[in-house]
Amino acid sequence: MHDALVAALKRLRTVAEKSATAGFADLAARAWAAEAELLEAGPHSDHERTAVWDNLRSELAKLPAEHRLRRRLAVDLAVFEAAHARHATPAGSCPASTDKFGACEAVHRAIDDLTLALRDESDAEARAWLTEQLAQAHEQAGDVAAAIAVRKATGHPPDSRTPAERGYLEFGRGEVVPHVAGPADLVRCTYDHSRCEVDPIGVSGDIDPSGLLEGAWFMPRIKGGQFNGFVVMNARNSDVMRRIDLRTRDRILAVDGVPVVAPEFAWDLSGALNRGRLALTIERDGVTLEREFVLRRP
Repeated sequence: MHDALVAALKRLRTVAEKSATAGFADLAARAWAAEAELLEAGPHSDHERTAVWDNLRSELAKLPAEHRLRRRLAVDLAVFEAAHARHATPAGSCPASTDKFGACEAVHRAIDDLTLALRDESDAEARAWLTEQLAQAHEQAGDVAAAIAVRKATGHPPDSRTPAERGYLEFGRGEVVPHVAGPADLVRCTYDHSRCEVDPIGVSGDIDPSGLLEGAWFMPRIKGGQFNGFVVMNARNSDVMRRIDLRTRDRILAVDGVPVVAPEFAWDLSGALNRGRLALTIERDGVTLEREFVLRRP
């Protein structure tokens, strides 16, 4: 992906996760939807796509059923699903009688969600467009009879405008590519990030701290002429830092309970690996937080 696109995706993910943690499901859903649309407009892995779609569905489920944003973003997700099916499912390969899982899951999920979106839509113009999108999804699956029935039931001329002509991004360049696992994929954290498990395979052999932190670093903080801990810097574009919720300007106060009292403090990574545990005490906006990292056991 282009560097600017990668940066945009990371920022949207950060907004989504912070909003979800703070309890703002509407803001989180907006951010996940924006990320889903960006992904579908270019090369992306199924790993990335399914994670974003699952998070979007999770946040939408927290909103009341009649919430306008929930209904709007549900339509958007159905459109993304249909766009994905067009480049992920061979045309005509998944008629209604086929298994709705595996290679056919994408197009059948698009059909189901477009059907729900159409059922809940009251605007005549929007209904006409969704009807045509649903008919095209049936055609993509290979169910021509269903496509004809959908168009016949509407009673109005079809609205054959493309998603791009309706204000969405251009999805013609969307394609599924192999997932390349990064350091952040090896970390799983609790919802509040107080405890994170690290896959041992990610810390075996020689460790490259700069590669692991993806540009983030720790700057000694001097206050009143005295050393005052390490401050996290440039964390915004690091997937690892985002996953473990270390943010720019967080101050490291202690490591494994030992106060960080001098800029010469050495991180004992070998000792942490041998123990299978590392604990950080940090300060964020005047609040002290504890973070624990443990090696995941088989």
